Formats: sequence, structure tokens, C-alpha cells
Amino acid sequence: MKKITAMLLCVLMVLCLGACGRETKQDGKLRIVATIFPAYDWTMQVLGSNPADMDVKMLLDKGV
Repeated sequence: MKKITAMLLCVLMVLCLGACGRETKQDGKLRIVATIFPAYDWTMQVLGSNPADMDVKMLLDKGV
């Protein structure tokens, strides 16, 4: 019974916390929004120095 409960909890967490979607602007760029700086920095490192078809934004202001 514990295995079934743990499996259901994992599935629920993936469905609730893993909400990802693809949205594009009118110009066809993929919008990426990072909530905190480490996620933003990691995304920029993965995309490289010139993310041509991506629009990367950080949700929080600097120093918040």
C-alpha cells in the first residue's frame, strides 16, 4: 500500500509542479520565464551567448 501511495504522490507532484507550456509571440519567438536568478542563469548558459529564437525573462527584479 505504501508503494501505491508513494507512486500516486509522485504522479500528482509531476502534474502539479511540472506545468510547462510552449507559447510563442507573433514574431515566432519562444518565451521563457525564469522565476529566480539561478534558473535564469542556467537557461542562458544552455542557450549560449545568442539565443536568436528565444525571449528569456526573469520574473523577479534584481535585488528582490
